[in-house]
Amino acid sequence: MMSTPTSYISTESEIQFETERGPSSPSITTMTTNRVSTVMKNWRDDHRCGYEFRLPDGRPGQCNPDGVYPCCSDGFWCGYTTYHCDCAICIDYRDRVLGK
Repeated sequence: MMSTPTSYISTESEIQFETERGPSSPSITTMTTNRVSTVMKNWRDDHRCGYEFRLPDGRPGQCNPDGVYPCCSDGFWCGYTTYHCDCAICIDYRDRVLGK
């Protein structure tokens, strides 16, 4: 007995189930989720950083380690110069990503 593929989509749970049966194949059930996850970034769009410039969730702003301005200066600005990356309290977020 051959059955046609069936599908069911639940908009409430955003889970899709599909079941297919061929004439000589066992039942195959596939489940996929269509959820959108939100990832909070650790840096601000205005390139400000440090405890003086907090993120919406209250954590101190960082600099984008993969961006053009990866270091936080003692003036709480993200940049790439020696002033931003090599001062006594500067933070080079590229190093943090690499585990240094």
